[in-house]
Amino acid sequence: MDDKGVFGIPLRLLISIVIGGMALATILQLFYYKPAESLDVTWNKDVYSTDSDGYITIKVFVKGGEKNLSNAQVVINGLGDIASNITNNGKTILKLKPKMNSDEGYLSIEVRANGYQKFFEKDAIKVVKGEG
Repeated sequence: MDDKGVFGIPLRLLISIVIGGMALATILQLFYYKPAESLDVTWNKDVYSTDSDGYITIKVFVKGGEKNLSNAQVVINGLGDIASNITNNGKTILKLKPKMNSDEGYLSIEVRANGYQKFFEKDAIKVVKGEG
């Protein structure tokens, strides 16, 4: 077996080919890269109050572009509790029992769906202590 041909390649040529290939790949990525769409996430109220048992129920609506998204994961956490559910036709209902150390507190919401940018909002949902 003759290995002279492989070892005889000038190192500068090899480095130029590698750098040129990386530059070409970067340029092609700029032309063909399509950023992920963002999610449109809403919930049914601005302020929630706990019921007589200390629970709150939150309805969340998720859209991607113009369509309601199924199989998006919705997570709401804060105030010592966390709830998670999957959307069905863009809707889901989550039930939490927050630990209310004061008269009000805030929950964060995170939504993930395949092919879309992650939605996250800290202190998005206000919770006030109910009458019960």
